[in-house]
Amino acid sequence: MACVSSGCPETSMPQSPPLHRPRSLATRLAAILVGIALLTVGAPAHSKLSAVAKRLIRSGKTEQYTIHSIAHKIPGGAARRIVHAPLDVVKKVVTKFGTYAAVDSRFRRSRIVGRTKGSTDVYLQIAIMSGVKKLWSLLRFREYKSAGRVRIEGTQRRGNMDVFEVTWSLTKVDAKRTLLRLELVMDPSFFLPAEMMHQEMLVAAETMVTRLSRKAQERAKRKR
Repeated sequence: MACVSSGCPETSMPQSPPLHRPRSLATRLAAILVGIALLTVGAPAHSKLSAVAKRLIRSGKTEQYTIHSIAHKIPGGAARRIVHAPLDVVKKVVTKFGTYAAVDSRFRRSRIVGRTKGSTDVYLQIAIMSGVKKLWSLLRFREYKSAGRVRIEGTQRRGNMDVFEVTWSLTKVDAKRTLLRLELVMDPSFFLPAEMMHQEMLVAAETMVTRLSRKAQERAKRKR
């Protein structure tokens, strides 16, 4: 029986739960991107470095390493180091090909013999086995650039080696530091034990990287 008198207790209508509208895909993606941005803001620069770069920064030394390629019969010798100089300063030092003989006594001669648009031809004469054997090559160097990176490749045009390849790689670490790499592949046209040749390449790469790094650092100090 319905209550019609004024003394009947008041009753309230039950409240329905608030509606939860599903967020659109665009809204959810935006929220994810904002979260990622908040996590990365303020992160130290070294957190983006490769494991190799972090190890070289800690050691402060030049590190030898070996390169392998199915295109070559023997392994190549290489070296890398963190240079305390901007990338453009390091590049200027590395591309002074005519000064290599003054940097390392293994280079008996280093002379620029020609330039064309985008390339430099360099004559190199290299002494190995404590000067017992001499290698010579006419190399053509070309430069390739990408964001924060420079690659300078030298390939043989003539010489007394079946293969001679020189590859400089420069990677920007930050405004004041550069990761410098040199990779050498040398396969003489006459017989030499592969292990002996491999050691020659390792030592030559380490010497060039170490000494040119010092030159770049000295040049960077003068510019300050």
